[in-house]
Amino acid sequence: MAYARVMRVVFLAVAATTFTALLACSKVESPAVVDAGRAPSADAGTDASTLPYPLTQTCAEPTDAGNACSQCNQANCCQSREKILPTSVDPLIDCMSVCSTDAGSKPEDDCQKRCLDGNPNQGIYLEQFACLMHHCSTECGGGANPCVACTNAQCPLESLACTTTPDCFYMTSCSAACDRGDVVCTEACYKKHGAAKKVIDDQTLCAQARCATECTPKP
Repeated sequence: MAYARVMRVVFLAVAATTFTALLACSKVESPAVVDAGRAPSADAGTDASTLPYPLTQTCAEPTDAGNACSQCNQANCCQSREKILPTSVDPLIDCMSVCSTDAGSKPEDDCQKRCLDGNPNQGIYLEQFACLMHHCSTECGGGANPCVACTNAQCPLESLACTTTPDCFYMTSCSAACDRGDVVCTEACYKKHGAAKKVIDDQTLCAQARCATECTPKP
């Protein structure tokens, strides 16, 4: 299905990016100092029962026994998935499918922006992506990434705000194309999508406070 292929290609590109580059661009304070500067919503709790839609969805047991990503999607993101499926013939899906020339390459930032900007289904697409990022990072291609896992667990509201804010989504995708440790490239992405500065900063502050060990680049 075109929808499944597109979601996986975009997911692989963005899930591969942690907040290591943003941390490198930021002055790292002590956890107590950074935590004090975080948005008040950050401490709404990481108890799954308190998380908002689309991070919390009521789903039945998955029926697809052959694909871990699809199973996780059905088990955790069924409601947002059902909103996406009727739009599978939407030009958005066709557009996104050509943002990557092959299965192993990274979708190019401006291509995604051209596809998503102004599309009436942009919001539900990003909601589905946020749910997959939160629940299915390992199953859908993110791998056992300690920074992604920690940020999903410790900063769920900030991560949700970033993923569902188009410019923050584009910023993350843009950074995915930067070489590891390329601060100049990452700063250029940050400036390019400066409209999302608030949500990007909130997410970075939370990662600094809660996931500094997991998200700090190793020498």
